[in-house]
Amino acid sequence: MPKLKEHEKLISLKVKKDFHYKLKLQALKENTTMQALITKVMGQYISEEEEELIIEPVNEEELTQEERDAIEQGRRDIEAGDYQDFEEAFKDLL
Repeated sequence: MPKLKEHEKLISLKVKKDFHYKLKLQALKENTTMQALITKVMGQYISEEEEELIIEPVNEEELTQEERDAIEQGRRDIEAGDYQDFEEAFKDLL
């Protein structure tokens, strides 16, 4: 194993075999390493977390009936506690 540089830390990540396979295929498609792919994706996730979320008002007249129904169903699901946050959903992949 290569020696870590002073500004680096080692992270050990345990994942399911099928997730590892998909990760490896994606890295090959992007002509990169799995480490670089994971670092890139998590870096994007972290930077998105740091940015302030600005939600612009939606002109409800521009929504289709299907979109309105989906929004209402989402609101009912959230109110009933029937949802999964990112961390929980990500755990299912590992």
